[in-house]
Amino acid sequence: MVAMASPSIQKNILDRSVIHCPQFPKALLKWIVMTMQPLSTCTNDYFRNMCTSLNGRAPDIGVEGLKALLVNEVAQAEVSLTNLLRNEHFSITSDSWMSTANDSYTGVTVHWISKDWRMKSCPLGCGLKLGTATADDHVSDVDSILIPRGDCS
Repeated sequence: MVAMASPSIQKNILDRSVIHCPQFPKALLKWIVMTMQPLSTCTNDYFRNMCTSLNGRAPDIGVEGLKALLVNEVAQAEVSLTNLLRNEHFSITSDSWMSTANDSYTGVTVHWISKDWRMKSCPLGCGLKLGTATADDHVSDVDSILIPRGDCS
């Protein structure tokens, strides 16, 4: 009869055999953003149990860690987009709509044609105003999305 290792010894062996995955934080952030999960998902006990069952060394990033990573990713994306559009022609569009809860949203998107003649678009931001909005609110929302980036003067 073969003796079984205790669960703590099995976990120890597994922890040593699992390679730390440096791309985990970015992959987690991408999943949270693309599936529209709240940042607090990463602190949910069931989510953490799933992560550690897949990789005993899965880091516990926490909400603040995800926020910092998100700020960094947004800054990098803004620099990349600015460099991509430098000396190019592009168009900026905005749209406002109201939810069934009577909250007003304003979205701003940049559009351009790539060097291989493909239409490209990138959302620049989305503003929320609780309650109804006017045309002046729309202009103010667009300004608040564009001016901090230096996209307009």
